[in-house]
Amino acid sequence: MTDGYSGSDVKNLCATAAFRPIGDILEKEKKEQTAASANGGPPPALSSSADLRPLNMDDFRYSHQQVCPSVSSESANMTQLLQWNDLYGEGVSRKNSPSVISCKGGFWVHLYNEFIGLLDNEF
Repeated sequence: MTDGYSGSDVKNLCATAAFRPIGDILEKEKKEQTAASANGGPPPALSSSADLRPLNMDDFRYSHQQVCPSVSSESANMTQLLQWNDLYGEGVSRKNSPSVISCKGGFWVHLYNEFIGLLDNEF
């Protein structure tokens, strides 16, 4: 689902998903205010944080359609970055240590891939 997404892209994906319930409330309030104005009634009460619904996978699916990867994995810069990371990146000097997760890019890349794997299992 997020192949080619940077950490910043994933942050933007999450932020877009998090704003979706807020957008739903704003849309509902606008409809209620329009209906109240048309009927000559009093304006409706404003929503509170208790009215926010929890995030769900539909929010993330929607945000995935809105947020694109900012860097192509085939770009020259990305290839050079991966080569540099293989040579000098986190965990290189400790590769044989059993206490360090040995994976391309080190611990943080492993953690990111685990997180993405959890998201991919939802789809």
